[in-house]
Amino acid sequence: MVRNTSERLEANFSKLGTMIHRFRRGLRGINERYIIPSFVSLGPYHHGSPHLQETEEVKHAAAHYFCEKSGHSIEEVYDKILSIVTEARSCYANDAVANFTNSEFAVMMFLDGCYLLHYIK
Repeated sequence: MVRNTSERLEANFSKLGTMIHRFRRGLRGINERYIIPSFVSLGPYHHGSPHLQETEEVKHAAAHYFCEKSGHSIEEVYDKILSIVTEARSCYANDAVANFTNSEFAVMMFLDGCYLLHYIK
């Protein structure tokens, strides 16, 4: 049991640099405005929140414009994300991504990624 625990913790520790963490439990007592997004949901933690649904349409438009301007088709960009979906899922705690199929997770990453890149540009 000690060896298994040690191996599991070492494996998790080696992924710390690529993990996307939730807000730490010890800090959740602070004002919720610092924890819960008010405009856009990025990634699985707040995906599907009713108060963020209006922005989902904006993500679709941003994906269209981003792909169009990049010279790559929507299918080409989505397929690239789909090809690394397992690696991307491993950046989140299992409970955060358990309710998403690989296809659903890839769509979310595609839309969120295109939205962010379009917004940054």
